Amino acid sequence: WGYVGWWLPQSWRSAPLEKFDRLLFFDLKVNADGNIIERRGWPEEWVDFRAAARLSGTPIDVTLTLFDSDAFNGLFASFDSAQRLVDHAIALATQPDVAGLHLDFEIYGLAHSQSIENFRTFVRLLSNRLQQISPRKNLSAFLTVGGESSLFDPSTLSLFDQIVIQGYDVHWTGSTSAGPVAPVSGEDAWTWEKMSTRATALGIQREKQFLGFPLFGYE
Repeated sequence: WGYVGWWLPQSWRSAPLEKFDRLLFFDLKVNADGNIIERRGWPEEWVDFRAAARLSGTPIDVTLTLFDSDAFNGLFASFDSAQRLVDHAIALATQPDVAGLHLDFEIYGLAHSQSIENFRTFVRLLSNRLQQISPRKNLSAFLTVGGESSLFDPSTLSLFDQIVIQGYDVHWTGSTSAGPVAPVSGEDAWTWEKMSTRATALGIQREKQFLGFPLFGYE
């Protein structure tokens, strides 16, 4: 798999697209009322990329992102705005060259219990509607490490075709101590082994687990 970042609009041209199982276009930003407020030029400004992926036979999933806990709590405080997001997501999934959706909701602050419950209902509704589309659309999600609240439970995670586990940023620029970005094993609070163990404990089958691989470091 590979993420195609909107801020590197030509990066895909030097990549062997046919060697990827999937490409995840990153990202379309969601706000608290259920609307998509930033589309990064998708799909109009990505005609060449879409055509190249089509030629290589590599499916594209579109990534929906939400990184703010206040926006998350506002979005899922009631189900009206969540239903609006479902409708927008389905409209995206039925666009030409879109093979599925990827949810990257990284909430490190406090998420309210009712908002978490409504989020899980949102995932169920989205999954059901995606399965009704022919051909069926893929649904995956990003699973963060740490944070005050757990958005996912085993039942909700079972609805996804794949889960991308945050396999990086164990140490970062604001860390209190230096260390590796993505340790495989050892005494760090999080390692690839510990992340995979946690994912398995949440009921995610091993063949559905993907570890995000960092091609960067910090000084």
